[in-house]
Amino acid sequence: MSHIHINFEHVNYSYEKSVTILQDITFTAHENDSIGLIGANGVGKSTLLKLLVGLNLDYEGSIRVEEMPVVKEMIPKVREKIGYVFQDSDSQLFMSTVFEDVAFAPRNYGLPEEEVEKRVNHALKQIHIEHLRDKQIYKMSGGEKKMASIATILAMTPDIILMDEPSIALDPRNRRSLIHILNDFEHLKIIASHDLDMILETCSLVILMSGRAHCLRWRCKRNFDEPGTSRGKWTGTAVLPAEAGVVEKAEKNKRKQQPVISEIKKSDIPRLYCF
Repeated sequence: MSHIHINFEHVNYSYEKSVTILQDITFTAHENDSIGLIGANGVGKSTLLKLLVGLNLDYEGSIRVEEMPVVKEMIPKVREKIGYVFQDSDSQLFMSTVFEDVAFAPRNYGLPEEEVEKRVNHALKQIHIEHLRDKQIYKMSGGEKKMASIATILAMTPDIILMDEPSIALDPRNRRSLIHILNDFEHLKIIASHDLDMILETCSLVILMSGRAHCLRWRCKRNFDEPGTSRGKWTGTAVLPAEAGVVEKAEKNKRKQQPVISEIKKSDIPRLYCF
């Protein structure tokens, strides 16, 4: 059995106590899972990721990362396990050059400078931005900043990767490079995105978050017509919500499933937003 890396149990979160963003969310994520979070703006995709890294702590319920509760006292240890790519790269890059930003986390871990240099060079090479090593952040384009942000987490060698809209501002070449990086990553990754083609190519489990703050989710097996393209279909079983919280109710009832979706095509996904 795969090791459970993340566990949400009956998690609720509201902004200013009056606007419910997440309601009774329960799910587990295992070591090699590739999870896509999809849904309309404002349904809580980014909020869910922020809860995982302890940026928002005033939630109800239980969140655990590698058996550690996500509470104030444990945040430093939790963040050692997670690499988090912000939606806004300017919130993540705060040093003067790309090298300094990518080196920040390894240096913060107290690694020898030789190891820091090795990690930075490897991360930059992975995403083909060695030429940006000494470039000043303020002179970079949005796409360059996004790739530099991704390099900062690769240099951490995390057990878990969280990404919030990682393909924003990327040109086709860098987007394709990102897809290869994600598919080569052998541990748990959770990606929140409106880029359904990228989700199709990188994720085997999808959580569809609705405006009523609950989840539709299904496990999928990618079956492409042509390798390296986004053509194909998802096949697998689904748990379908008829009422708010039905996914969690189904888990309580030993995963008693609603009718099975035998084929989920890319064209079906927007239609599924309308519960």
